[in-house]
Amino acid sequence: MAAHDSGLTTMQLSNLNIEHFIFHVIHADAPDNPTFLAEVTISEEQRDFFTQRLRDAAAGTQLLFLDESPHLKEQCSNILTDQTRFVELSRQVTQDFAGRHSRNSSDGIFVTAVVSTLLADNEPVKLIFFVKMDHKVTYDYKLVQGDEGIKAVMSRIANALVEDKAAIQKSALIDVSGRFSWNVLARDRAGTGEDGLTDYFRGFLGARMREDASTLTVRAVTEVSKWAKSISLEDMPPGEDVFSFKARAVRYMEDNTVFNTDAFINTVVRDEDYDRKLRLEINLREKLTISGVAGQTFTPRPNSIPKKNRKSVYETEEGVTIIYEGEQDARRVSIRKEENETIIEIRTRRLKPKSPD
Repeated sequence: MAAHDSGLTTMQLSNLNIEHFIFHVIHADAPDNPTFLAEVTISEEQRDFFTQRLRDAAAGTQLLFLDESPHLKEQCSNILTDQTRFVELSRQVTQDFAGRHSRNSSDGIFVTAVVSTLLADNEPVKLIFFVKMDHKVTYDYKLVQGDEGIKAVMSRIANALVEDKAAIQKSALIDVSGRFSWNVLARDRAGTGEDGLTDYFRGFLGARMREDASTLTVRAVTEVSKWAKSISLEDMPPGEDVFSFKARAVRYMEDNTVFNTDAFINTVVRDEDYDRKLRLEINLREKLTISGVAGQTFTPRPNSIPKKNRKSVYETEEGVTIIYEGEQDARRVSIRKEENETIIEIRTRRLKPKSPD
């Protein structure tokens, strides 16, 4: 069977189904001694809550398992092969993760879940999710009628789980079926490496980046070009074209030290029409997902982008060719429509003849 390069598509995320679910408690002051719990039977409301947390976590850097570090791969395979050992194996995985935990980490829970979804050919596939979620301090209150009127009596809840993806500290989606080109999709809120992961989380996963940052940088820009060429005339924002979208994609890679899909799309897509902008963003995100870029964390490598991919090239009906790199404003170039003509304006302090090649 052919392997799929992408992360989970929107349709696959919507079809996620939790089959087994358990979490254990990790204590910041005693990371080597987690509190082990029994498998959880969750209500529909709780299922919705945790399914959404899993969707939040279901994007990340694509990794491959290292042959010399098969520990997590073997445990995941064992979970799917013999699910009667689900609780036992979840405890082993949690113990391994907790033992690598740094003491400046926060209290939280470590979730292990077996989930299923459908591939594009409607074939079912089972995956393993691991999610470390922080505990958040919240306050509950009740209203009490007193002599001076109604008062709020508050109580502190120290071990609350909140509906906020910011509470997700680390996550990993594991595929051991070979149906994807990756083995792990991983995210790490505290990651600083080129793969966006902390050393101890990378060690826990026993994995490395499937593709390097240079490859992902070039692919992201290339996918923007392909996507821009596919935009219909009705959906093309005024004053935009393939080169303006591509130039902003290149600039994003030059200006940022960590690739973030949302920020990248927001930089590339400009449009004052809200509905049209939303359509373009959704379509670009799907293209980036299919190509395996969306959701990944990496350090952009703008010097890897070939010179030909940086150029904007226009040719007039009269045979005049205009070539420049970067955005029009930075190159003091202006192109605008007036009735049946296109007005091109170039400002420069110096113009010199160039000998033909």
